[in-house]
Amino acid sequence: MESTDTALLEEAATIVKELNKALDKFELSQLLLGPYDKEGAVINITAGAGGTDAQDWADMLLRMYVRWGERQRYKTRVVEKSMGEEAGIKSATIEAEGRYAFGYLSGEKGTHRIVRQSPFNAKGLRQTSFYGDEVMPLLPEDSLNVEIPEEDLQIGFSITGGSGGQNVNKLETAVRITHIPTGVTVRCTGAAFSLHLTCFFC
Repeated sequence: MESTDTALLEEAATIVKELNKALDKFELSQLLLGPYDKEGAVINITAGAGGTDAQDWADMLLRMYVRWGERQRYKTRVVEKSMGEEAGIKSATIEAEGRYAFGYLSGEKGTHRIVRQSPFNAKGLRQTSFYGDEVMPLLPEDSLNVEIPEEDLQIGFSITGGSGGQNVNKLETAVRITHIPTGVTVRCTGAAFSLHLTCFFC
């Protein structure tokens, strides 16, 4: 076979590969026709039953989502993360900004489990652990024109335990806001954020 024929075959193979990729993207876009599927996504990860093993698994899933977002070339960042006492995380919130991020990730919503020989089990037994995902669309700021009457909000503060020292328990370190008509509740931990919200609602 002449070199010209080989070059043409290689070029044709490259074109076919690119066309297949474009077709895959088109077919997927036809499945993502929801009103918010084209938007970015917010993922809330919460460790469930399973103790340290569940927290370790939640941390693995956090890293997986971040790396997946980076491979998709989304602008991905961890907004909030609450560390576990021994390992892993208790909860985390991730934002993924990019086209179809919500459409891709909306199927992750729900409670998931893992069964494994836990490295945190002193007897080396198999253990079942759980974690939960909540996935919401990340909407542009100019589309958010919502006014919530103050009387519809119930705001509470709590103090987390510290390791001792002069700064322990001086600031409320958790804020819980409930929208009374719908029952929707938001909770955020962190001293700086709590102080900011306290001033905001004063």
